[in-house]
Amino acid sequence: MGHPQIRAVTFVGYGTHSQVDAAMGPRRTGEQAPVRVVFASSRPGMQLLTTVIPSVALLWQQTAATGANLLRRVRKDIAFR
Repeated sequence: MGHPQIRAVTFVGYGTHSQVDAAMGPRRTGEQAPVRVVFASSRPGMQLLTTVIPSVALLWQQTAATGANLLRRVRKDIAFR
């Protein structure tokens, strides 16, 4: 049957590497729920860097509402029009 698996999303300080927030749940539920929990901890003036966003529009709206800035890393072949 294997070992139980969880999905963990963490919010870590870039310079200090301190853990600001974390959310965990069953692996089968996906990333959207824990991402919402973790990004709710963002505050005005924070610079957030992410590589994976399950729902870009939702996260952008949630982050803008907190006053934090969101930077998303993308593939080099993406063209913005």
